[in-house]
This record gives sequence, structure tokens and C-alpha cells, in this order.
Amino acid sequence: MSIADARPRAAAAETDWAGYGAFAGATLIWSSTFLFIAISNEIVAPLWGATLRLAIAFVGLAAIALLTRAKLPRGAALRDVVLYGVFQFGGVLALLYWGEQTVPTGMTAVVFATAPLQTALFARALGLEAIDRVKIAAAVVAVVGVGVIFSGQLGVGVPLAGLVAVFLAATAGAIGSVLLRRAGRQSPPRPWRC
Repeated sequence: MSIADARPRAAAAETDWAGYGAFAGATLIWSSTFLFIAISNEIVAPLWGATLRLAIAFVGLAAIALLTRAKLPRGAALRDVVLYGVFQFGGVLALLYWGEQTVPTGMTAVVFATAPLQTALFARALGLEAIDRVKIAAAVVAVVGVGVIFSGQLGVGVPLAGLVAVFLAATAGAIGSVLLRRAGRQSPPRPWRC
């Protein structure tokens, strides 16, 4: 066996499975979000559902921040992180919960799939990155793919206000993501100490 043959095997042995696990977890959570919002809207008023979700997340994230001794950002980074929270959580969740009162779950997913394209456009507008054909093509494929998956729900008559709310939720999410990227990397991960 030559050195060239050994390199691919060594690289395969060093696969970072945590990254794949994080991707799988995020996919599972985000793919069920629109369904759980629809279920929540049947039980409680939309903004109460969003508030409850954020309260639960706050408790969990505060515990993680305390355990890891995370430090708060300062200066411009703090401003961008706060704006990220306003757009990503205040804007996205409030608009999604409200919009899903009248917009079917599948259609919500299709409209929200415009977020990657919007993110690329806002990142370019703020001078954070250039737009290239690959990013645009990937974003368009995402929208078309989600549209194909939920094509059975796309012909349903839906009030314009609900669609606008869902689109604005995707827009708020895109703006929030770009602001967080602009803030830069924050408190580095530290080992857990209990």
C-alpha cells in the first residue's frame, strides 16, 4: 500500500460525525416546525404559542450559557446579536404563527424556502459576501424542490395576508441570519462544567 492509498483511509477515519449529527438534528427540528406550529395554533392563540416556545427555549439556552460560562458580546457585535434575536425570533415566529392560521403547512414550507435566496441577497447588500451562480442555483433548487414535495397544497385558495406574513417571516429570518453572520463568532465553546 502506498502513502497515497493510506491518505483517503485516514481521512475517512477522521470524519467529524458531530457535524453530521448537528445537521440531522437541525433538519429534523426544522422539518417539523411548520407542522407543530399548525398544531399549536389549534390549541392556543398564535402569539401565545410563539411566546411559550420562546420561553421554553430561553430556559434551555440560559442553562447552557451558564454551564459553559458564555460571555455576552460587546459593541457592534452585541447590537447585531440583539437585532438577530428581534428578527429571527420576534419577527419569524410571530409572523409564522399568525400566518399559519390561514396558510396550509406545505405552502408555508414552500414560501419559507425562499429564505436562502433572500439570505444571499441581504448578505450581498450588506457587503458580507458575493453572490455567485452556485448559491443562486442552490437556492432556486431548494424552492423548486419544496414546491414539488408540497405541490398538492399549492392550488388551495389562501388569503393574501397569510401568505404575506409567511413571506415576511422568511425575510425576517434571512435578515436575522445575515446580522448574526456580521456579528462574527461569539463566545467560543468550552468544555461542560457542572
